[in-house]
Formats: sequence, structure tokens, C-alpha cells
Amino acid sequence: MAAPNKASLRVLGKAGFIHVRDIPETDGSTTLLLTRSVSDHSPIDR
Repeated sequence: MAAPNKASLRVLGKAGFIHVRDIPETDGSTTLLLTRSVSDHSPIDR
């Protein structure tokens, strides 16, 4: 996920994704590494 993509980051945050770390790219940009846990309480997991 490209760091400047704030709208997508908001949607992914609502879906349970969290920011793990930044990955610097050779072109000077930053990629954000996101992850999400699977739980029985999320309707997205079903």
C-alpha cells in the first residue's frame, strides 16, 4: 500500500488492518506493510 493513499488506508483500517512497518523504496517512496488478524467476530472473515 502506498503511503499517500489515505482513503484506502481508512477503509483498510475499518476492515481491521493495522500498520506493521514502513518499507522504503528505491524511488524514495514508502510502502506501508499492513496485516489483519482473523477472528470469529468479524463479518469479513465469514
